[in-house]
Amino acid sequence: MKNCVWMIAATVLAAGCGQPTSNWRDWFTNSKQTPEEERALAAKRAEEAKPEPPPTILPTTYIAAGRMLESNGDIAGAIAQYQRAIAANPREITAYSRLGIAYQRIGQFQEAEKTIQKGLAIDPDAAHLHNNLGYGFMMQQKYDLAIGAFQKALAIKPDFKRARMNLAMTFGRIGRMDESLSEFQRVVPADSAHYNVAVLCMQQSRNADAKRHFSQALAINPTCPGAREGLERLQQLAVPVTAQSPTPATYTLTPDGLHQSVATSNQDVGTTP
Repeated sequence: MKNCVWMIAATVLAAGCGQPTSNWRDWFTNSKQTPEEERALAAKRAEEAKPEPPPTILPTTYIAAGRMLESNGDIAGAIAQYQRAIAANPREITAYSRLGIAYQRIGQFQEAEKTIQKGLAIDPDAAHLHNNLGYGFMMQQKYDLAIGAFQKALAIKPDFKRARMNLAMTFGRIGRMDESLSEFQRVVPADSAHYNVAVLCMQQSRNADAKRHFSQALAINPTCPGAREGLERLQQLAVPVTAQSPTPATYTLTPDGLHQSVATSNQDVGTTP
């Protein structure tokens, strides 16, 4: 009988507990925490409750997006992407190069120069940046500055074909044809070098010199593309224009012996814009 009374009392005592067992456990545990520990625990829980940060976008992703926009003719959009690439990594040389080229494409040469100079401050030995700087000077007819920039690029990277083509073209534009020919001959076959100089002579109405270089191109290579047509054009210029005269052809410089313009001779590392 006495045992039954004790079992009933234990049951009533347990049933009279107003808190679930887990809350009693929490109370017991918390009662042992110092205020500092409680604050640390609260801070940890607040940190765990924060949302995950958005994924980081790499500068190369912005650059790739900018190049795609450039290829579609959206220069303003490309500029914004290159600026984001620089903001993501202020030492991303390719971003400075592409941003400078984009500014040049819309005629903002001062912005282009400032941008390229910022890249050169990070890497003074970036030959492609010196070439791009020279290209901007050449487009503004600042030929002495252009020559200096191209020569710096070539001092760093003597086999930099684009920089040497640009240097040759700049020499030709200021009438230094012998130096122009010498530089062209270092990057294209001899007949193409004479063809290029002939075209530069024609652009300056130096028709006698143009005839001589077209003839030399044909003497080296009788099938030199464009040289025979150039001579025929010069013959047309020597006689009065009549209503029956054919429409004159337009001649462009020919790097690698191909009939294509070299007026896009700015570039960044490992790429051709």
